[in-house]
Amino acid sequence: MAKQDVSYASLLNDINNKRFKPVYFLMGEEPYYIDLLTDAIIKNALLDSERDFNQTILYGADTTIGAVINAAKRYPMMAERQLIVVKEAQALKAAKEEDEKGAKKGHALKAMKEEDDEKKGQASKNVFDALSFYLQKPLSSTILVFNYKYGTLDGRKKVSLDLAKTGVVFESKKLNDNQIPAWIHTFVSTKGYTIDGKAKQMIAEFLGTDLSRIAGELNKLLITMPPGEKRITDTLVERNIGISKEYNVFELIKALAAKDILKANRIVDHFGKNPKTTPLVMVLSLLFPFFANMMLCHYAVNKSESGIMKELGLRYSIQVNDYIIAMRNYSGAKIMQIIALLREYDAKGKGFKSMPTPDGELLKELVYKIMH
Repeated sequence: MAKQDVSYASLLNDINNKRFKPVYFLMGEEPYYIDLLTDAIIKNALLDSERDFNQTILYGADTTIGAVINAAKRYPMMAERQLIVVKEAQALKAAKEEDEKGAKKGHALKAMKEEDDEKKGQASKNVFDALSFYLQKPLSSTILVFNYKYGTLDGRKKVSLDLAKTGVVFESKKLNDNQIPAWIHTFVSTKGYTIDGKAKQMIAEFLGTDLSRIAGELNKLLITMPPGEKRITDTLVERNIGISKEYNVFELIKALAAKDILKANRIVDHFGKNPKTTPLVMVLSLLFPFFANMMLCHYAVNKSESGIMKELGLRYSIQVNDYIIAMRNYSGAKIMQIIALLREYDAKGKGFKSMPTPDGELLKELVYKIMH
């Protein structure tokens, strides 16, 4: 894909100011920004009175690239432009299945091969090759939007270069775990609020990297904020998002890092009584990166606070405290043993080569082995 220095903020600004391009290809592993930009284009491209005849929303699984191109070639009715949006564009087909069934044997074999390629994530890229001809002279009165999630086009293909030359190609990249607290801070700031460090960590630990889910929970929280209150605390997060301030994975990690046996057992006991809110798979998905990072800390050249922050790519000193404490309590050899235990109990939780055991019991065993 040709390099494009297009940011979400600059692209959204152009859309809100009705500076449109003929084609938008919004793609990437993070659907949050893809959906926001798609919604912004839908909101700004047409007047409400123009939508009935000039707005077409298609879904990749229900249409073909040929049908999309034909729709884009139409002229608007009593309006300056028409809007064609293809949602879930990664599911677009080259031709309808009923057409393929009527093909000759040789063509059928080719179609079967293409179906196999699609399972490997390749066919969807080939589908868009047919778009190149339209891109040579796109209709100026059409805005064509592709909403393509959980992947990207092959940048070596001609259609990729044509898309970048004629329209806008935006890649929405998945954020890493250590980027989520900063993202939460920015999201809240744009709404005119502040958020405490621990509150950020609790949300990040509990909700993971799903930006749509985080944004939804934060928006619900902001609606319930007391009048005049502009600061989000861990107490507000606990009350409105359903994360216990005392009994959450974030606190379990702190207890394990400090080898606080009593606190760790209290938290695990709470998890056992509430398996639906804290399933084993979720707990393990958060414990594993902590102990994996611990291994990096042990082999870091600079083991100071600033050195660990740099080694792990952390932005806030509050994130380093647990690692520094844990380094005093666990040797490198023990960390390797713990990582092996996490893998073992992940398999047990999924019933692999073991009798079905409640999540709470498995977690109690695991925590005991980690701290002893």
